[in-house]
Amino acid sequence: MMAKLFIPTVFVLLTGCAMLQPQKAAMNSSSKQIAAAELRVKAARDAGAASYAAKNLKMAEADLQTAKSNQTKKVYDLALTLAKSAESFANEAVRKTEEAKRKEADSKSKAKKK
Repeated sequence: MMAKLFIPTVFVLLTGCAMLQPQKAAMNSSSKQIAAAELRVKAARDAGAASYAAKNLKMAEADLQTAKSNQTKKVYDLALTLAKSAESFANEAVRKTEEAKRKEADSKSKAKKK
């Protein structure tokens, strides 16, 4: 009788543990992506994107916030997708900011030469 209960119990425990592994991997993956997105959003802010690429910065911040919310709710696949989107918007904000600053510097340089 004891053996009949033991085998199903062990099976349930092993199955439960095996099911947690993909969820843990998804959580780790989304956590890493959120951290990367946070760094890029900070870099965009620090670069001055609020002045030069405000729309991209706002989209990055919104997606990052929603990614964090989904991470808290354990919706890891959506959190990962949103964190990637946030990072992409932040990268674009940095690119646009750098381009705008370069153009400003070129304009000032040309104005001084005249």
